[in-house]
Amino acid sequence: MPAKDDDKDSFYCKDCKFSFVNFFEVFTTGPLCRKYIIEDDVDLVTGKRKIAYGRCSSARRFDICGPEGKAWLPKHKKDLFKLLKREQTQ
Repeated sequence: MPAKDDDKDSFYCKDCKFSFVNFFEVFTTGPLCRKYIIEDDVDLVTGKRKIAYGRCSSARRFDICGPEGKAWLPKHKKDLFKLLKREQTQ
């Protein structure tokens, strides 16, 4: 089990501004990431844009976000200090 200090500074997808949960995919795939677009298509009949998002775990696995959470932005104000602390150390 990780120490509390490590847990406090971790960048979890559930706290990311770009993650969201689709009602039908809550129990099957987990949260989706707005940064990881799988399909971007336009419906030729209505002209509406259809977008399919990938899972957060896939975005972290590939180069979009990476294990360190490069694209992570805070969803809540309480997590803003995590981001500031990371930018200060870089």
